[in-house]
Amino acid sequence: MPRPRIMVTRGDALSSRAIEGYGGGWPSHMANLLADGSVWDARSDVINFGGVKYPAGVQHRPAGYLEAENAKWAIFEAPPGSERVYPYWVELLQSQEHKPYDHAGIIAFGVGVFTGKFQDQNYADDKSTAWFCDEYSIWAAGKPGLIPWPLPLKISRQTPGAGLNLFIGARWRLTAAKGWE
Repeated sequence: MPRPRIMVTRGDALSSRAIEGYGGGWPSHMANLLADGSVWDARSDVINFGGVKYPAGVQHRPAGYLEAENAKWAIFEAPPGSERVYPYWVELLQSQEHKPYDHAGIIAFGVGVFTGKFQDQNYADDKSTAWFCDEYSIWAAGKPGLIPWPLPLKISRQTPGAGLNLFIGARWRLTAAKGWE
């Protein structure tokens, strides 16, 4: 049985730079990799890959799409013993399919930057109505105990970079990388 894996990437868009700047450095995106290399992630944009359009939001996307669009990426694998929760982890990922990207959370974040009051009403739990990429990965790893859970702060306060620290702290190990510095 395989182990759960995540992939972090660095995009070239201005929004990616903003995420990295707020999050204290790269990465700007976090995704979940299945054993066949396919990807479950939450995106704000439509993805064109292999002549097929994949809608925004939480979707199952093809293997290789993240490597093709990003010059910098890294893959981390859960520690030994995580094989036993792999099917549950995949089930959690699938359970959120077609939920939208959390655009309301972006607006709430923008307001919070100027007012100091962050009002994201999406609490990233089983009943979430929308997802950021890192919230989705953190939630899916937290529910089966692959990272500390529940978090001591709102999950909406995470970024891909901060989220990666949760995974590394839980002994997920680097298994592959390109452009990693």
